[in-house]
Amino acid sequence: MSSRSKLTIRQARENNLKALNLDLPHDTFVGITGLSGSGKSSLAFDTIYAEGQRRYIETFSPYTRQFFDKVKRPKVDLIENVRPAIAIQQRTRIVNSRSTVGSMTDINDFLKIVWSNVATPVCPECGLELSRWDASSLTLLLAKWIETKKESTFLLGLKVQNSKEVLERLQMLGYSRYFEKKKGNLENLEETPPLKKLKEVSIILDRCSSSSFTPERVRESLEQCFALGNGTVEVTEVRTRAARPWLRIPVSGTAHDPHQRYETHIFKNTFHCGDGEVSIERPRPSLFSYNHPIGACPECNGFGKVLVIDPHKCVPDHSKSIASYAVECWKGPSASDEHRRLLSFCKSEGIPIDAPWGSLSTEQHDQIFNHKSRTYIGINPWFQWLEKKKYKMHVRVFLARYRGQVDCTVCGGTRLKSDALAYKIDGKTIAEVS
Repeated sequence: MSSRSKLTIRQARENNLKALNLDLPHDTFVGITGLSGSGKSSLAFDTIYAEGQRRYIETFSPYTRQFFDKVKRPKVDLIENVRPAIAIQQRTRIVNSRSTVGSMTDINDFLKIVWSNVATPVCPECGLELSRWDASSLTLLLAKWIETKKESTFLLGLKVQNSKEVLERLQMLGYSRYFEKKKGNLENLEETPPLKKLKEVSIILDRCSSSSFTPERVRESLEQCFALGNGTVEVTEVRTRAARPWLRIPVSGTAHDPHQRYETHIFKNTFHCGDGEVSIERPRPSLFSYNHPIGACPECNGFGKVLVIDPHKCVPDHSKSIASYAVECWKGPSASDEHRRLLSFCKSEGIPIDAPWGSLSTEQHDQIFNHKSRTYIGINPWFQWLEKKKYKMHVRVFLARYRGQVDCTVCGGTRLKSDALAYKIDGKTIAEVS
């Protein structure tokens, strides 16, 4: 090995190093091991890295060097063939019970952004992709309707509460027309106010027909309808009296008598599957985070596990019989009443008390754990009763001895609420990819 292919260190005395002499080969992985305080960091960071950084900075001009912190020379007699160095400093990360490789490396943050922008929602019941109306999709539908129903005029509007305050606010915004369904005509709010007995009024923002259809204008009007109508648009189709009976196109809405001059359809920007509406939150990064209240499972609070009474801790030794205190949680003087009631219950139900616990049937195990009556309270109901006294320290300690972690039954261990799991990319949820 030539002298230039290795790093030469002579008489290194930084911190705990005691006149150390080393020859380290270049272009290889070198591991430094040793007990705590033996000088591993002093050799790697305070000697090799410090000298490499110092020499690299010295190659800059005096003007450039003034912007760098001065690096002191390490305590060493000789360092030859040192190269410019990069150091990844040691650091202690705060790790909690929710931390994963994805959260500690920030990969989860990228996944949340991808899912909030690319993922498509699916129906939790049937698994089909959900759809919803927006201004663009509704504009395309109206274009098809106008093409097949050239004799009709379509009124774009929204339903509002028939109150003076609401109607005056809309008039200030420039919307003063409403559709009078009894007459089948457009009326003006100022000239012909709606009847007070009406609970709702259909305010019309715009109208379009085969001769006046402009996609850009219709899209803007629909966006205003969705905004003012809290995500709901009312499209009223008015046909001329001379036209023949129209072609019925099935969409979500309210069907009227085919002999009437108009028909009203309701469109919402919420997700729906078929004719049924599905309530699901809109996608945003916080929805896909188990560390955020918006996305965390409400049952396990984003941990993926819940604490329940562990049957194996209650009955640790299956070779013991009930009479020999196989039920560990009811062993001892303080639980003598519970053990006595257990023996009495087993005799009345025909459960052998001298046979090993492992030889009893599943039904008999279930009876002992879950039965609840005036004469006997099973193990699980007894622990539920004990939960009410967990404000006492010794009760909390006792409960902790017989608890165990199991996957959350609501989220299945995914730690996310059902709304987040409804969004998929290529058939996979963010929990499956994580």
